[in-house]
Amino acid sequence: MVPNFNDPTYLNDFVQLLAALGRRYDGDERLSVFEFSGYGDFSENHIAYLRDSLNAAGPAPRDSVAALGYYSQFRDQNITKASIQRLVEANVSAFPRTQLVTSAANPEIIRELLADDVTKKLAAPVGIRSDCLGVYTPMPAWADGSAAHYVQTNDPVVAALRKRLSTALVITEWCQLPSGTTRQAYYEKGLRDIMRYHVSMTSSINFPDDNATSPMDPKLYVLWAQANATAGYRYSVEAKPGSQGLSKDGKVATISVVWTNYGSAAATEKWVPGYRLVDFTGQTVRTLPATVDLKSLVPEAPGDRTAQQPIPASASEAVRVELAGLPAGHYTLRASVDWQQHKPNGSHVVNYPPMQLARDGRDDSGFYPVATLDIPRDVQTATNGA
Repeated sequence: MVPNFNDPTYLNDFVQLLAALGRRYDGDERLSVFEFSGYGDFSENHIAYLRDSLNAAGPAPRDSVAALGYYSQFRDQNITKASIQRLVEANVSAFPRTQLVTSAANPEIIRELLADDVTKKLAAPVGIRSDCLGVYTPMPAWADGSAAHYVQTNDPVVAALRKRLSTALVITEWCQLPSGTTRQAYYEKGLRDIMRYHVSMTSSINFPDDNATSPMDPKLYVLWAQANATAGYRYSVEAKPGSQGLSKDGKVATISVVWTNYGSAAATEKWVPGYRLVDFTGQTVRTLPATVDLKSLVPEAPGDRTAQQPIPASASEAVRVELAGLPAGHYTLRASVDWQQHKPNGSHVVNYPPMQLARDGRDDSGFYPVATLDIPRDVQTATNGA
């Protein structure tokens, strides 16, 4: 049974289903992501199976604007713009507190969901869920390449999608190996696309060696493992060597700290960095805020097609430590990143430990040593007026 996605009864019933799901789950913090739903084969925003297997293609390109309200180049769409707008409104209204993602297969759905007025209604910009990592790129055919109509016409939706792929959540899944493609080429493409399109998450199944009965070829394993390790964020923090300074009046110590993201994508949830100044006994004597925006650290894809790591993105900040009231002695500046992605009036509240950084030295509370600070007695005496 294939529904008529433009039928008023179907749309009304699906809108009610989405509303019921939203009432039950939108405030539940155990639900992190909800995928735009209501249209297409496998709810993936296209009808390629209907076109290829059931001889039920969508309108031809020359007829698509009149029939659908937008241009469809590959006869893999049959939902109208009006129906899309109903489903967009229903999904957005049902899950305003939950991260939404969508397949990028339909250009009009992308245009609607990436619009500023939709973003303002949501907890975060809509992300992208891409099928077939290692086979198809996250940038869909309608928006990629010189033969694509939307590229030829310089439609703003192409640039909007490309920007969204670099700044929002991008979820992918591995795909079955196509006939005629080597496993080496498959894993190499998967890794390149993870870096190029800032993929946040891969899947744990569907890759060619998923159900293998013998060990994976070591060279292929390295590629596969690197792809999974590169996806998402991999933050680290350290002090610039020799950056500690003291103000002329001896009242403030300054330490230059560098945050770096070695992964393919920035964090999209609310992760908040901060610092502690700890004395020689391990007691916290100062709690200091950080100003760095981890979401802004988006690594670049390398230009070299053989490279297996993205180009890290870094940002520096000066951490100021007020010395008044601190006894002379040895101190350590420690950093952590706390998860604060709580939903307003949420249920089943979830709390995560501080972020695992891509470095050694984590203590039991999730903090990492960044720099040491020695306060000599003469500075302490001058600062405290003794």
